[in-house]
Formats: sequence, structure tokens, C-alpha cells
Amino acid sequence: MNGLQYEARIRSYLLGRYAAKTAASQLIGEQDLRQLQVKNGIFQQPLLVSRDGHRHPVSISHSGDVSAAVAFPAELQMGIDVEALDEVNVAAVETQMTEREKVTVRKLPISYEKGLMMLWTAKESLSKAVKTGLTTPFSIYEINQIELRPTYMVSTHTYFTQYVTLSVLGHRYAVSLTIPKLARLPEAFRQECQAFLAKL
Repeated sequence: MNGLQYEARIRSYLLGRYAAKTAASQLIGEQDLRQLQVKNGIFQQPLLVSRDGHRHPVSISHSGDVSAAVAFPAELQMGIDVEALDEVNVAAVETQMTEREKVTVRKLPISYEKGLMMLWTAKESLSKAVKTGLTTPFSIYEINQIELRPTYMVSTHTYFTQYVTLSVLGHRYAVSLTIPKLARLPEAFRQECQAFLAKL
């Protein structure tokens, strides 16, 4: 059993690296994924190194059999997170939410459990965007408002007001992407994200 779990973790890890290479190849125009390497920065954040030695920031997430990655220019910090909607984790996730967030989740037109997982991904994607990861208390990433859109949700943050987080709930997964508030994503990118999320 442990061997199977270990193999699953390795597979998920490799899928994340493949997703990062695929995302970066579209950003920099490198067709040969073998020319791209995923390494770690000083904060253990993933960096993609191209054949010319240039380093390109990427954000990677994997959960179960799903991996997601986003590559972006250095001046445009982003973070992505994907999590399985596994209710076994709900109790642990709830301990990482502020009272304000719990009240906000209960007002959403989705189950409390799914709402908690959506907030978890939103907070974790922000932690990746600001390069702190899970090294600081999760309360610092508090979400103070959620705006419902036709196909996704937009969250704003109490302390990191310069960012917004876009979240989508699939049938089995929650996915969040944190971007600078002033960023304008191309429509083609939005459509690609929605096509990906529709499969989850």
C-alpha cells in the first residue's frame, strides 16, 4: 500500500513538472520540452530554466491525478493551486480559516465543505504568488470579499490588497489563480483556463 502511495506521489510530482514545462513553452516559444528544466529558487519556489540559461518563474500545483501550472514574466507574479474536493480534509482546512472567512463561506451558494476548499486554494495560490508558501500563518492571507461571476469567483484579500484570486469549482477539484489586481488577462487565456477547469 505504501509503495502505491509513493508511486502516486512521484507521478503527481512529475505531472506538475510536465505542466510547468508545457506552460513555459507557450510563454517563451520553446517547442522542445527536453530543453527546459524545472529547478528551485532560494525559497524553494519553482523556476524554469531554458536552454539559453534564462530563468522563468512558474507556479505549480498537483493534487491526485491533476496537475496545473502557470508561467509568467518576472514582473507579473502569479500563483496557482489545485486541490481535490475531499471532505476528509475539511476539519483540518477549517482550522486555517478566520471567523470572517467562515461567515463568508456560509453565504455562498455552494456547500460549506466545497467553499472551504475553494478558500484554501485561494489562500495557497496567494502564498505562492508572494513567495512565502506555507511558512507563515494562513490568517495573513485572509479573504475579505468574494464576488460571484457566471463561471468563476473573484476574491480579494485583507492584507495583500494588490492581488485578486480567481477560483473555479469543478466536480472533483477546486482551482485558484492569484494575479496582480492591475493585470489584464487576455481573453484567450481565460478561455483556456475555463476549458481546463470544465474537465475537473
